Amino acid sequence: MGDTGRWTDLLDPSPDELRANLPADLHPTALALLVAQPVADDQPRSRIESHDTYVVGVLLIAVVVPD
Repeated sequence: MGDTGRWTDLLDPSPDELRANLPADLHPTALALLVAQPVADDQPRSRIESHDTYVVGVLLIAVVVPD
């Protein structure tokens, strides 16, 4: 059988947590996407992208914050 894949699920990870939990051979562009800090209030956006042999997804969860 071939490679069955790997799923990594992290909630609001720090850059150090990302580097510790992601594969060492992850494409540099994918790593840059995941460690980038939001630039504006409307970022990050949900996305799923292909990077070489990996599929990288950033998924957002809506959270209600009472006033």
